Order: sequence, then structure tokens, then C-alpha cells
Amino acid sequence: EVHKLDFLLGDWVSATADLTPETGSHGSGTNHFEAALGGCAIVQRRFEEKDGKKLFDSMVIWAYDAALNRLREFVISDDLSAQVYEGIWENDSWTFYRDRIGTADQMWLLRVRYVQRPNGFTQTAELTKDRGKTWVKASSTDYVRKPSTSR
Repeated sequence: EVHKLDFLLGDWVSATADLTPETGSHGSGTNHFEAALGGCAIVQRRFEEKDGKKLFDSMVIWAYDAALNRLREFVISDDLSAQVYEGIWENDSWTFYRDRIGTADQMWLLRVRYVQRPNGFTQTAELTKDRGKTWVKASSTDYVRKPSTSR
């Protein structure tokens, strides 16, 4: 099932837009995606900067859990952030969800989708504070394949 994300493989440049105050500040990035563990996982290295200053360096791992028929997405970054998403197949693509504590009495739900486009793909993050009744776009990141430097 992780092979349905094989379109992510390769080297990409990214640009993030449409941010809300809750999601922080992102700029542009360089990204490398590769298959790992005999194709059982995909690993992404992402370096993000804004105005020439580093925002974060991160690693993302997608792996399939056959017992549950779910994909897991693990995000770890050098800004002391660690996130775990659970992916389910819906609307002809994998969508990843995670709970996030808002205030002491509020739990938010975040969902992330990766949609293939003719020139790359888009990663869209949406946030709900009412357990999925309404969703608000938190960010949108467009990935374009990095030009080959081989001659």
C-alpha cells in the first residue's frame, strides 16, 4: 500500500502558503524522498527556510501497517517537534490524521493529504476544532521536481 505514494520519490523544491497563525511560519524547502527497507517505507528529508534563514530540518517516514490496513506517517524535526499521523484510504487517496491538544479542554484534529499534480504534488493540511464538522485550511505546500543536474 505504501507504493501508492511512490509518486513522492525523488528530489523536490517546495513552497508553503496559506498559513494560519496556529501553524507557524514556513517558507521554501528542499526535499529528498526515497524508498527504504526494500520498498516497505518511504523516507523524506526536508529542509525548510525563509528569507535565507533555516526554519527546520526534518525527517518523515511513511510505513504500512498490514494488520490494521493503515499507513503511518512519522514526522520528526530539529525544532523539537515529533508527530504521528494515521493514514486511511478515502476519496481515492491516502489521508493522514492526528489529534493535537489546543487548550486544556480542546482537542484539535489535523488532516494532511498528498495530491499528485501534472508538475508535482500538493500537500494540504487542514484543521478542525469541532471534531470534523468544519475544516479550515492550515497550509498548502506545492512540490515541484528539482531539475536534474546530470549532463
